Amino acid sequence: MAKASQSRYLLTPELSLCGYGCEDHFLEPDTETHCWEVLAALAPLTLDQPSFLLDVGMPIVLNGSRYNARVVVCDGQVVGIRPKTVMADDGNYREGRWFTPWQGAIGEVEEFLLPKAFIDSIPGCAQRVAPFGLIVFQTSDGLKLSSETCEELWSPESPNVELSLMGVEVIANGSGR
Repeated sequence: MAKASQSRYLLTPELSLCGYGCEDHFLEPDTETHCWEVLAALAPLTLDQPSFLLDVGMPIVLNGSRYNARVVVCDGQVVGIRPKTVMADDGNYREGRWFTPWQGAIGEVEEFLLPKAFIDSIPGCAQRVAPFGLIVFQTSDGLKLSSETCEELWSPESPNVELSLMGVEVIANGSGR
């Protein structure tokens, strides 16, 4: 539907590829593996519409830490992985049990080695790594956008404040609740 309406950006809910309520299944490597399989099926859909950004939620493991992350795909490639910085750990929520909050500053980026199975499943994919961190994206017409995830919106040190001061015009929130 997003493509049919010629949308340029589709934001899905937090942890949309596996579901928010996986609980201890987040700790199973298969959960992340299956998310990459789903993303591999979705990534080619971004090829038909130039500069279409697909922003999905899924768990990502980097350097032994598991992150609740946004993965942004454009033109069939992962253009960025944006980890959540503030966990929901009150009431019924125990995100800190399964995920690590990202501590890096805005613009501080690490390289994430994409899974071989993901790369191999996309015809002609030459990409091997993707940027991982608090990323600002700029569209072909100059629009600056970023995303955040749920709890970050209500945090006293919300990343959206600094992003706004940096000139980011759209800050999308992929809430899971």
